[in-house]
Amino acid sequence: MVNKYRNACALLIPLRDTLQDNARFPQKIAEYCAAKRPIISTRIGEVAYYFDDNSAILAERYNINDFSEKLVYVIQNPEKCEQIAINSYEIGKKYFDYKSYALPLKEFMFHQIIY
Repeated sequence: MVNKYRNACALLIPLRDTLQDNARFPQKIAEYCAAKRPIISTRIGEVAYYFDDNSAILAERYNINDFSEKLVYVIQNPEKCEQIAINSYEIGKKYFDYKSYALPLKEFMFHQIIY
């Protein structure tokens, strides 16, 4: 699926300011990071914790006008958006790749079992 995402000009994760969207983590975002394409989302919930304007294209509101403006921005600023995509890829490697947390998790679990 990641290979298909690489053909997109941008990948969207539209989150609303609702209890549900504030309380969940959009798992799809890890795949989007791996695709190295610009991610367009809203500053809602966990997205705001992991991403900023240097690693995603963040709309202030969940509405068609804000997302349309962000899509136009991607088309008009390919170099800047390429860097944003690279930055989101690095965030994906740091926080969402199992290789980055497998050893600390194993050490934590082993420590809990032993002690």
